[in-house]
Amino acid sequence: MKSCSLRRSAGRVGVAGLSLMALVAVGAAAPASATNSTDVGTVASQPAIAEQGSGTAEADIPADVLKAIEQYLAAQDAVRVDPVVAERAGSGTRALSAVAGADDSAAGDAAAYAEAGLDIVESVTPNTELSPSVVGEDGSVRVHADITTTVQSVEQGTSNVPEESSWTDEHIYKATPQPGGSYVVTNDVIVPPPSDGSVEGDVTPPEDVTDPLPEDESVLERDPEEEAAGSIELFQSSTSGSATAAYAKKWTKANKLNTAYPDLPNDCANFASQSLRAGGWDLKGGTNPRDTNNWHYNLTGPAGPSWTWSNSKTLYYYAKVRANWTKYNSVYSAKQGDLIFADWDPKGKADGTLDHTMVVTGMKKTGSKNMPYISQKSSNRYNIPFSQSLKLAKDQGKTSMKFYALKHR
Repeated sequence: MKSCSLRRSAGRVGVAGLSLMALVAVGAAAPASATNSTDVGTVASQPAIAEQGSGTAEADIPADVLKAIEQYLAAQDAVRVDPVVAERAGSGTRALSAVAGADDSAAGDAAAYAEAGLDIVESVTPNTELSPSVVGEDGSVRVHADITTTVQSVEQGTSNVPEESSWTDEHIYKATPQPGGSYVVTNDVIVPPPSDGSVEGDVTPPEDVTDPLPEDESVLERDPEEEAAGSIELFQSSTSGSATAAYAKKWTKANKLNTAYPDLPNDCANFASQSLRAGGWDLKGGTNPRDTNNWHYNLTGPAGPSWTWSNSKTLYYYAKVRANWTKYNSVYSAKQGDLIFADWDPKGKADGTLDHTMVVTGMKKTGSKNMPYISQKSSNRYNIPFSQSLKLAKDQGKTSMKFYALKHR
């Protein structure tokens, strides 16, 4: 498969790493357009690609398409650094104007960092590697793109050394031909990652979890002697929050997976468990993935990881019951080494079942409010403020979200 690459920079805004992969079928499903509202704010999501039909796959990408994508990403970088750019006439504004909400979305990143008491001083969308594209009957070009945006930010009102954070999302870009042979990006869809996965007979929703056990569910297999005695053995001792966070930051900053562990369709709980192991949790082997006595990435036999390792709902249960972690009243109390769980699916709406896990890799005080910083997989997030995590979730189409934070010991 043929590929091309480009580099660009625009003043203090550098555009330097995304990987673009061919969209193998025109008319692939995309998230529906919506204006997303939750109890933590609103942001307009990008519109879905509406056109369907046949097209020609594996076409070389025209140079003018590369230029259009370059201009589009550079303009978004500029708006993150200076949201007022969106109100100015110029090539940057024109590059965004064809995509509804593109300037608002980039300005929303700046607003989320401002909520954390930070100013973005540099935004970089790295080296671009583009694979052959799909050409529609109307001459439009579509590509899949894994976009990694890295920002440097400083605490407002200070001259401190900028700190780095980043996020990665899959996009579908559509570039439409213009008179004279040029192209302009006319659609930008952010594709949500696959679900954390449902487990038949999941544990009770977190608000109903009480110590020492949630209401019994037949899917969970527990020690009958413990239940008869009314006491629960703790399998995990104290956790090093700094070691947990250090592991999470190492692998999310590199935007790579540790090949010593399985690569799952959704890696959020799997990655959080890896971080907990680095923080001091002990592996607990066995053969049955449903057994909540087990916590392992590769059980004996062909069973694979335990649910307590790879699934957010059962990891939450295991941390509360087997490690004696306690629930915060507010996620904004979470500190380095803690976990934050999200309920935001199916279809971007909370339903009482946990879907996602984040590792808290730092916490800073912003005025009178604490702001946790999180790192995660699926999608990759490196030490971003929780406010930015919320904003990116809305960009992915999450319209109703609930969060639960557990305190490590």
